[in-house]
Amino acid sequence: MEMKEPVLPMREFHPSLRNFSPWRSSLPLLMLAFALMLTGCSVWDKLQPPPPPPTVGPLTLIPDDLSFGRQKSGSSSHIHVFTLTNPPTNDGVAIITQVEASGPPFMIDQADTNCAGHTLTVGAHCQIGVSFAPTTAGPQTGTLAITDNGENSPQLATLKGDGN
Repeated sequence: MEMKEPVLPMREFHPSLRNFSPWRSSLPLLMLAFALMLTGCSVWDKLQPPPPPPTVGPLTLIPDDLSFGRQKSGSSSHIHVFTLTNPPTNDGVAIITQVEASGPPFMIDQADTNCAGHTLTVGAHCQIGVSFAPTTAGPQTGTLAITDNGENSPQLATLKGDGN
């Protein structure tokens, strides 16, 4: 005849479980969930990212393309300045979230850039400095991109240069 081990209740496994009651331990959590449900408050709503800022009219970026010309490989050109404007005809504040060049050999000059992370009131402008520092010979192209809440975001400018 086969012997079966006796089945012990959970509280017999460890002394700390002697007074365990699933209803007693989860009652505060159930009460909180019920209170939140009654108030219409949803934890899920709190976990959602904030809504994006309202869209404003189109912003202007001047120039929209730029040729740096010939530049000796291993050296850097002088800085060319782009201007981003929130025109007076727009209806709100522009919020600039990102300013980036497509990478080497085109680089944003932080000392001559005052756009990223800023706001532009109606009629205001900011400037972005870009330089060209080729490491190889030949024609090279890139892009300057500004991300914001303008309806034409991102604003793009074509960058060209010739390393020699």
